Amino acid sequence: MLMSTLVRLASGVGLFILLARILGVEDFGALMFSFTVGTLLALVVEYGFTTSMLREIGAAPQNAERILSRAFAAKIFLSAVLVVFLAMLWVLPGNLTDYDDLIFLMSVAAIATSFGEFFNVVFRALGRFHRETIIVIHSSLVHVAVLLVLALVDGRVHVVAGGFVATRTFYAVQSWWRCREVAGHLIYPRVNGVIDLFGVLRSGRAYALDVWLVNVTKHVDTILVQVLLGTAAVGLYQAGMNLARGLERLGPVLANVYLPTLANRQDDHASFEGHARRLQLQLLLAGTLVFVAMIAGRDVIPGLIFGPEFAQLAELLPYFGSFVLVRYFAVSQGVLLTAAGLQSKRVVGLVLSLGVLLAISPVLVAQMGLAGMALAQILAVILLASLYGFTLRHHGITNGFSQAGLLICLLAIGAGGGVWFYSL
Repeated sequence: MLMSTLVRLASGVGLFILLARILGVEDFGALMFSFTVGTLLALVVEYGFTTSMLREIGAAPQNAERILSRAFAAKIFLSAVLVVFLAMLWVLPGNLTDYDDLIFLMSVAAIATSFGEFFNVVFRALGRFHRETIIVIHSSLVHVAVLLVLALVDGRVHVVAGGFVATRTFYAVQSWWRCREVAGHLIYPRVNGVIDLFGVLRSGRAYALDVWLVNVTKHVDTILVQVLLGTAAVGLYQAGMNLARGLERLGPVLANVYLPTLANRQDDHASFEGHARRLQLQLLLAGTLVFVAMIAGRDVIPGLIFGPEFAQLAELLPYFGSFVLVRYFAVSQGVLLTAAGLQSKRVVGLVLSLGVLLAISPVLVAQMGLAGMALAQILAVILLASLYGFTLRHHGITNGFSQAGLLICLLAIGAGGGVWFYSL
């Protein structure tokens, strides 16, 4: 699991860093705007199946076949709906944006990625993490190699987007093929008619809404920056945010590792609390390390990683480091809500935090530029984590706090914050 995470991190963050250097601020901004819109559209296909299946299989392993086959059938249905919708938009006269072709290509790539991740959930549910690692390594190497060759040899952003479609499709096909070897009949779509299909969709609404809200909150900043500041600003902002998102990836991975165990032991208070404390301690330690590193290296990281065209990132890195820290804390609270079966409460928190983000972003961007967008994200995540913690306390569920975790966090914030403000 750790190895597959590191490979994903390298092929995601590393690839986008190299693409930013090769394509430049403007073209990289166009690619990332299209990538963002495509990712949001593909949430129709994702529908929260990754989280819901991990929790449901963790709580009732004997029902794995039924859970997986029904979710697969529902995912195919949602994919068909989305592809028809995209095809209709593509053939309509006129352009909705300046990047309609790019958005279509990146949407198809995002759908393929969603299927690849879905099949890998089967390996996690069955405890075959080494199989997932092999698939991720192979597909990531192909992904990085193909896209870098296309960017270096051709350099056109549409050609790079076509490379995304090809490599992500390869990932989905490879994942499905390997799943057949391990799970066999578990990964064939099967529902008992239309009523059963819509029953799957109805039962997963809270997870779907949660995933939609998490990703809209994660990606709406790109759309706002595009509208308020333009494509070049998107390129600069996304260079920094991609670095932050990549360094944040450990959080959801740890949550997925702990989620089945937490769900299975929610009736054992002592065991549940012990796992919750270990999870939060690991997340806080990772978050504070990123926070301090981004502040200490803010004058070196932009030029070293992205090139001289991205030198303005030095002013933004402390904000991105703060964002990663509060995100890790929010993840530690959110996974406990999910494990306790309080997914609907997560949705309420996400709605409120998204509303705050949309309300304050234009004001802060007008006052502070790109730093205002990053600050709006930080404030929205702090609100979200606070709401999660209050909900856990209200329902008498541990929030995972430990003296060691709080001490590490406070020391790192004090050190990092002191360096930041001293340099202002």
